[in-house]
Amino acid sequence: MPRYELIEGRTKKFWQIELSGTSFRVTYGRIGSTGQTQLKSFASAEAAKKAHDALIAEKTRKGYTLAGSGSAKAASTARLAPKASKPADTSSGGSRLAKAIERAKAWMNKNGAEVLVKNLASGVSDAALAKAEKKLGFALPAELVELWKLHDGQRREQNGFIGSLDLLGSRDALGVREDVLLSVRWMLEDEDMVEDAELRKAEADERWIPFGTRDSDHLVIHAGTGRVFRVAKDAPPLSLEAKSLTEFFERYARAMEKGEYTVEEGFGDVYLSS
Repeated sequence: MPRYELIEGRTKKFWQIELSGTSFRVTYGRIGSTGQTQLKSFASAEAAKKAHDALIAEKTRKGYTLAGSGSAKAASTARLAPKASKPADTSSGGSRLAKAIERAKAWMNKNGAEVLVKNLASGVSDAALAKAEKKLGFALPAELVELWKLHDGQRREQNGFIGSLDLLGSRDALGVREDVLLSVRWMLEDEDMVEDAELRKAEADERWIPFGTRDSDHLVIHAGTGRVFRVAKDAPPLSLEAKSLTEFFERYARAMEKGEYTVEEGFGDVYLSS
C-alpha cells in the first residue's frame, strides 16, 4: 500500500491508499500511530481509479511525499527553508487574488465552460458587507471581502465556479455557515481530529465562513488566520487546503492551465472535474 508522509515542524502525519477493483481503502493519522481507516466504494473500477488518482494528486499538492522515495526529507527541508517575502501586488493589473480569478475565468471561456463565468454575480456593496459583519459579530477577512467585491457568489445554484462547488456570496454564506459550525464543534471535541486537521489554537473557535458549497462539502476561511479548509462529512471534518484565499485560487487557476481539470456535464449543470 503506497504510503505518503508530511513532516513539517511539529506536524508528522502519514496517509496511505490501497486500490482494489471498485473500491479503495485509506488509512491516515500521526506517524507512529495505527491511524484511522476508511473504505470507499464506487459504481465502477474506472470511477474508483479516477477518485484514487485525484486523492493522491491532492495530497502531493499539500506537501505529502511518497515514503522511501528519498524525496521526503528534501521536500520537508525545502518547505522549512526561509523564503523572502513578496510585497503585495498593487500594480494596475490588480491584486494576486483578482489575477487568479481572471486566469480561471479565461481558462473556462476558452475551454467550453463559459456558462460558469456568466453565472457569476456582480460585486457586493459596502452596505451588504457591513450587514454581514453585524450578523457575524466579527470582522470579515480582507481577502474574502476582496473576493466578494469581485463576485458576490453566483447568480444561480449549480454551474459551480469552484470545481463542482458553488461560489457562495455574502448572504448565502451566512445561511450555510451553521452546517459548517456543526462540523467544527464536533471536531473540537476530539484532540486527535484537531491535530489531524492541523488546526491552530487561534482557529479553535467559531470564526469560520464558507465561500464554496455543494451538498455536504464546503470550502471555508477562518476570519482570524485567513487559512482555507475543506469541510467534509468524513473524518477529520476539516482539512487544510491553503494558507490563504489567494494561494487557493492561484493553485486552482494553475491546475486548470496545466490540464488537471476537464469540463463535465451532469445533473443539469456544468462543472470542472480533476
